[in-house]
Amino acid sequence: MQSSKWLCTRGVTGCMALVIAGVVSAGAFGSITAANGQGTAITSENASASVQTVAYTLPFHPYQIRTLETVELYSADEETAGMNEWVAPQILTVLDEGRDISVPTGDYSKPVVYKHWLLVQTWLGPRWILPQEHQFRELRDDDYELRGPTPIYDDAGNIAGELAPQKVRVKEKTVGNYFSNPYRFLIDTWLGPKWIYKPREWIEAAPQTVMESIPLFLPDGAILYAAPETYQKVFTVNRKAQAAVSDKRWRNWYHVQAEDGTEGWLAAGDTGWIKMRGIAVGKLKAVNKKVTVQQAKPLYRQPNRNDKYMDTELGPQTVNVKAQFGDWYQVETWLGLLWIDNSNTVAVE
Repeated sequence: MQSSKWLCTRGVTGCMALVIAGVVSAGAFGSITAANGQGTAITSENASASVQTVAYTLPFHPYQIRTLETVELYSADEETAGMNEWVAPQILTVLDEGRDISVPTGDYSKPVVYKHWLLVQTWLGPRWILPQEHQFRELRDDDYELRGPTPIYDDAGNIAGELAPQKVRVKEKTVGNYFSNPYRFLIDTWLGPKWIYKPREWIEAAPQTVMESIPLFLPDGAILYAAPETYQKVFTVNRKAQAAVSDKRWRNWYHVQAEDGTEGWLAAGDTGWIKMRGIAVGKLKAVNKKVTVQQAKPLYRQPNRNDKYMDTELGPQTVNVKAQFGDWYQVETWLGLLWIDNSNTVAVE
């Protein structure tokens, strides 16, 4: 029996299955890209083998925000799902994160403004809110390292002093975006709570991490950030599908060490430039066998039902299987190595 994990993804209420199968060098299979499978726990059996996939969830780790303005409640993460219910400024617990939406300002000389779908706990139960980035702050209780002399500011933006390089305790963080220096951090100082404004290269998060080892398979286009925060200007884009391992976790962030030596942090569900490509948790199994496909099947670029290879199908025939990922086969086709699900296939003795 082969076990597998699910990993909660951003933008989904609950969890999207990321099925564990084996990790191998990308070079062994050419342009393999692994992605998130979808559905519930799967048991698949065919004449070639009995493959059982047992899944469990890594839950989304809730955190708290402070809303600064009155915000509307929604029954779903759609702007048409408004409930005519509102919440006053207060501390709310975030149960899940949804997609970000850019808001046109009409002034292209200014940074883009974003709204953020967040699932929060309310007196009505879990409900969605869509605050703009200036309407809320994230509550924190983490250490950060200052790499150089750092001015501190009061609430009005006036300089109140300067800090030497040291470790500071961050209590709140504003929400920003990639195009501006996105974050302001509220820290404890000898003058009381003060703000610091620093680009990512001048401040480093030093949170209490959970040490663990999780095998991964990164698709090309996955973003690895320098620290566990989105909308940074300091990141690396994974340029090839490859094996990796996550050696530690903070909240819903995973520190990744890739096969080619690159490293960085990725968020659960952050799939990089190519949004339909998920991060595969676990291993990809190399196989070398023949199976007979008993009915026409759609072809996929990777083991993900959202990533069809145009509208092509593989007709009934015998094919060579080069890899297996959960209940998916990577097969040789006239178009190169592509993926099919392994239902209605029979192994050739």
